[in-house]
Amino acid sequence: MTIPQQLKALEAYWMQQQARRQALPDRSAFGPLDLRPWLGHLAMIVVEPGSPDNAAPRFRVTLSGSQMDDYRGGLSITNRYIDELCQGRISTEVYFRRAVASRQPVSFVHDNSQHSILYGRIAKLLLPLSQDGNRVDRILVGAYALSEAAQGETLCAPRRLMPQPALAA
Repeated sequence: MTIPQQLKALEAYWMQQQARRQALPDRSAFGPLDLRPWLGHLAMIVVEPGSPDNAAPRFRVTLSGSQMDDYRGGLSITNRYIDELCQGRISTEVYFRRAVASRQPVSFVHDNSQHSILYGRIAKLLLPLSQDGNRVDRILVGAYALSEAAQGETLCAPRRLMPQPALAA
């Protein structure tokens, strides 16, 4: 799987924070200035514990960058649950569960073509966070559209909607 350089850099930053704390990093280790290179491509997910009726945790988006919303056809995903966003489709929830159980970064490629004609496949990186250093209570998500070359096939890829002015020679 091809991982965009931006996600590799984000994972390296997470690993630095983990090494510094010698435990899972806390949300406070990821301030806006630290995350500036990735801001529009990030979402913060809260891991809500399961209920007595259903032991599985739920994953609620508490913050989403503008590009994350664009990947969903311009609809805001803030305050929505991952299982609701994927109703009737192949769910990405299994990857969120894996990040919680393993307490390690999880990356995958998501077919996004049902949400956007501009962005066919999205590479995602899930980074578990923990207030107490042990129990995963949040997941920082980074997402970037894959280019057609990285996809290895012709799928929808980002393209400019407005013609760009010619550069002066």
